[in-house]
Amino acid sequence: NLNNTTELDPLKNVLSEFLLKFMVNFFLLLVVDLLHEFELGVWKAIFIHLLCILLATGGDSIQELNKRYQNIPTFGHGTIQKFACNASAMKRLAAWDFEDLLQVCVIHNDLQ
Repeated sequence: NLNNTTELDPLKNVLSEFLLKFMVNFFLLLVVDLLHEFELGVWKAIFIHLLCILLATGGDSIQELNKRYQNIPTFGHGTIQKFACNASAMKRLAAWDFEDLLQVCVIHNDLQ
């Protein structure tokens, strides 16, 4: 009875139970929008911190980061846009630019 449940009581998910028969975890199929997991200000602060680490390592690490972002192809219509030549400068970036930086950063680090 749903009327007698509390927030702590688990509710059954019909689709999850159906897919469980096929050894599929329904909740692993859902895509997470990373920018909703990170506050925009938190992601900007983390990105700036990563840039500071790259500067501290010396060499051409910042230029390499910019080159890697520049070499990322666009994806879909309005999904991943082409990055500016100097992504590390973070000039004139909209919220979707930061979301793209985050998505590509996660993908690139997963492939390494």
